[in-house]
Amino acid sequence: LLFLAFAPLATLAQNPYIDSLKRQLQTLPPDTHRTNTLFWLAQAYLETDQPKPAEATIREQLRLTHRLNHPLGEAWARIQLARLAFDVPGLRPEAHR
Repeated sequence: LLFLAFAPLATLAQNPYIDSLKRQLQTLPPDTHRTNTLFWLAQAYLETDQPKPAEATIREQLRLTHRLNHPLGEAWARIQLARLAFDVPGLRPEAHR
């Protein structure tokens, strides 16, 4: 029974695509390539029903796109944030800002 309790955590931790994107982020400088990778990581979190890491990743993407003056990247991040707010009932009101 203990295995069943931790099975969902093991499944989330063993997503090779998410792990690969996270490894890439460790080496990327703060540039548009990094914002794109953050976008795809947030997308992967959204597709695997992980709203908290998705929100954290989107917010990092928003901060970076704003700092880089990258309006297209910022627009994509805001679209993801809106999707997150729409898909996750009870999401904090700050998500709509």
